Amino acid sequence: MSRIGKKPIELPKGVEVKQEGNAVTIKGPKGSLSTTLIAGIGLKVDKNVLQFTRGDEEGKTRAFHGLMRALVANNVRGVSEGFKRELDIVVDAKTGHITITGIDKQKVGQTAAEIRSLREPDPYKGKGIKYSNEIIRRKAGKAAGK
Repeated sequence: MSRIGKKPIELPKGVEVKQEGNAVTIKGPKGSLSTTLIAGIGLKVDKNVLQFTRGDEEGKTRAFHGLMRALVANNVRGVSEGFKRELDIVVDAKTGHITITGIDKQKVGQTAAEIRSLREPDPYKGKGIKYSNEIIRRKAGKAAGK
């Protein structure tokens, strides 16, 4: 059995879950998110706890069991707390800071990755756009070889 899939999700205060057919809608203080359940995966809502079940023991169904639990857990966290990614812009003498926040983890991460891809950090001088918690391994360069 999937270790991640069988972990229950406890709902924080102010978060509601609705299941209509194969769609799960989660509403919270920061907004609302919806996820479509994959065939073969079921959802039980009991008071403030979500539990995922699966219909069979096929390999794909077992893999999707953990995936669905993780996606819905991210939605619950997003509508209650939100997600944040921080970027640092390192240029000659100035540094800038960008903070990206939102309720959808995938969109926040994708936006941060697209901004970072505009100018990835240089391993020689360390200039460019990097995540705040990212460590850039510096290279010595040509002059160090002499």
